Amino acid sequence: MNPLIFLLLIFISNALIPLSTCFEGTSTYYTSYTENGACSFGSISTTINKGYIYAGALNEAMYNDAIQCGICYEIVGPKGVIRIRVVDMCPANDENPKCKGESIAFDIAENGFSLIGEKSNGGANITFRMVACDIDENIKIVSSKGVSNSWYNFVVKDHIIGLKEVKITLDNNTFYECKRSKSNTWTFTSSNLLTTPFTIEMTSINDDKVYAIINDFTSEKEYQAFSNFKIPSDTFFDIKNLQKHNKNDDSEECCSMVDEYSVIYDDKFEGTWIENSNSLNSLDLKYDNDCYEGSYCVKTNMKQYGAFHFYAQYPASLQQYSSFKFFIKTKKECKECITVLCGDKKKIISITQADDWVEEIINFEELGYTSDTISSLSIQNNQQDTTYFFDSLSLIKNQKAPSTAKCFDENVVPNSTASVYMLFVAIILINLL
Repeated sequence: MNPLIFLLLIFISNALIPLSTCFEGTSTYYTSYTENGACSFGSISTTINKGYIYAGALNEAMYNDAIQCGICYEIVGPKGVIRIRVVDMCPANDENPKCKGESIAFDIAENGFSLIGEKSNGGANITFRMVACDIDENIKIVSSKGVSNSWYNFVVKDHIIGLKEVKITLDNNTFYECKRSKSNTWTFTSSNLLTTPFTIEMTSINDDKVYAIINDFTSEKEYQAFSNFKIPSDTFFDIKNLQKHNKNDDSEECCSMVDEYSVIYDDKFEGTWIENSNSLNSLDLKYDNDCYEGSYCVKTNMKQYGAFHFYAQYPASLQQYSSFKFFIKTKKECKECITVLCGDKKKIISITQADDWVEEIINFEELGYTSDTISSLSIQNNQQDTTYFFDSLSLIKNQKAPSTAKCFDENVVPNSTASVYMLFVAIILINLL
């Protein structure tokens, strides 16, 4: 192969190596990410260049006493995709309600979250998977303050995949286990005194081993291991207990976005949809008598030109959906009594069956709606004060819609000069071919 073509391919594609299947979770953001987090990796730089990995915290249950520290995840949100490294824990308390419980929640550094979601919304639903951290350096060991031959405490960082076990040996024959703390420090627990030099043995979640030699008892000193862990090519890991298993044959090439749009209302507003009606005399979102399906439906008494209105916190792509479907019921037949609005387009409909559920489907193409996104929908009353019932509101998927799957691309580095540089290099290479 022409070496210029080879170099160009490197610039064009640099996807992360997946280590798990894709899962759904939630995300929020935090602003104190530059400080030393629960994993004790030290302060985080805010300078975003090629190779920058955004910081993230996992909810307390998922953090699981620091076993997740240093592991990288690819995060797909409504706005884009990033990679993060677990450097902190999101405590399960009243200040962090989404970090309570067993469900998986990422608290992402503010500078990274803004690339996948809107900070004004406070959070975003995401899909994610474990990936190998694309670090091109050896593992590092950082000694703690006050280390000595009777107490040795340290942090292991910059490992490409998860770290599960650390031991120390004085003679390469007898190995002493080190204990991992909730703050991700490792402590030599033997009653024997250490003598230098000694060797630290680090074992990955894939049972790969890497070694480092320590020649002194200096506080807060950084040491280089001989290498980094190997990235497995045919192995996946359970994201909670980190046990390894064979890679699925049908595993996704990239993670698809969470579908937060198909179901608008089903017993309650779902996904990203939020009710924001106007000019209503009353509104009951939990009406439980003679609903079309499920336990609840909507009952509302609407003033003339009042609207049952709802919007998406993150707009839906029009490419993904063909129609808006809902069921409506009213006590009397009425002619041209309802206007359905999508953006600046509208369709006027009549109710031809009294006191019975009627299905209505509004096709966006027939409506003439051509915007790239669907951000809000309204059902307006055109007559005097009237009571309506609504149920099972949804968007119908376009069967020919393109995939929503996204993979992180190292060569796309938002808010930095690196992307411009990479594009410039790629253009030069193309001209040289």
